[in-house]
Amino acid sequence: MPHKIAARLITLGRSCELSGLSNTVASVVEDRATNKNQSVKMKLSIDDYRKTLATFEAAGLPAISKDTSARILAVTCVLGNNEFMVLNQKFQADIGYICRRFHIEGGESPSKEIVAPLRQYVRELEQAKELPKWAEKLFKERYDMQIYL
Repeated sequence: MPHKIAARLITLGRSCELSGLSNTVASVVEDRATNKNQSVKMKLSIDDYRKTLATFEAAGLPAISKDTSARILAVTCVLGNNEFMVLNQKFQADIGYICRRFHIEGGESPSKEIVAPLRQYVRELEQAKELPKWAEKLFKERYDMQIYL
């Protein structure tokens, strides 16, 4: 099964090049396919990042894991009154992707797969006396954003 996903990602990377996406996006997709257990850290322009999310979404592959998505949504639900969240374009792109992926738009019922982990993380944040390390680390590394409880 993992090799099927890798083959799909490599094909996807090649189609990125053909569809006009930058070589950077194509290389990120190919790197993700060949280095299964390694996270690929690369600075992309916001346009290339959005195109990468759209490419993964079109291929039916997760660009952001379910757990990470639940954590991002939980922090947004509990601590969302943050000017930096509104101004951070990568955060906004991720929220849009997560909402589309898990059907959290308009009057839709959210996907069942996200509800349980989202509730768990919301509960954890609401009961915390100080910000959990995972939340601080996630937002610092992913968005270069300092959040406070």
